[in-house]
Amino acid sequence: MNCNNCEDSNSNPFITSAKCYWSKTPLTVVECNTCGLVFLNPRPDKSLGIEYFDKAYSNAEGFEDHSYYTDNAQILTGINQGLTFWKNFI
Repeated sequence: MNCNNCEDSNSNPFITSAKCYWSKTPLTVVECNTCGLVFLNPRPDKSLGIEYFDKAYSNAEGFEDHSYYTDNAQILTGINQGLTFWKNFI
């Protein structure tokens, strides 16, 4: 799978033991060799994420607007920042 940032197809494993919180399926987090973006490869089906957040937050006050969860650029930025932080502890 190509990097969302630079479209390069070359990446190295970043974290290989992660599991999806909801489905418990293994996730492989990789780092792009060209730009350093950290992303899931392969990426989970988008419909599963939407289904999870709809169920998790459908009755919670203040979560009527799900637009945050469909803004890929904002999501990728947040994930990359978080993983870069935690990489220092692994």
